[in-house]
Amino acid sequence: MQKTKILSQETFQKDMELYFDKLKNKDFEKIILKSEDETKNEVVILRVDDYERLKSLCDFFEDLPFVKINI
Repeated sequence: MQKTKILSQETFQKDMELYFDKLKNKDFEKIILKSEDETKNEVVILRVDDYERLKSLCDFFEDLPFVKINI
């Protein structure tokens, strides 16, 4: 099963609740919204627990004296 769903912003907006439910039910790990403008960044939507886990890891590494990152 595909764990990442790549959508246009328009497609996502049409069925936003459906895609949030799929994230909640863990049908996807993340959703990437592709911009129509190739020069713009993409948006990644994660489940809250995944975000919190990643944030904790970043905070841990940021506290190390030899590591500098920007979140």
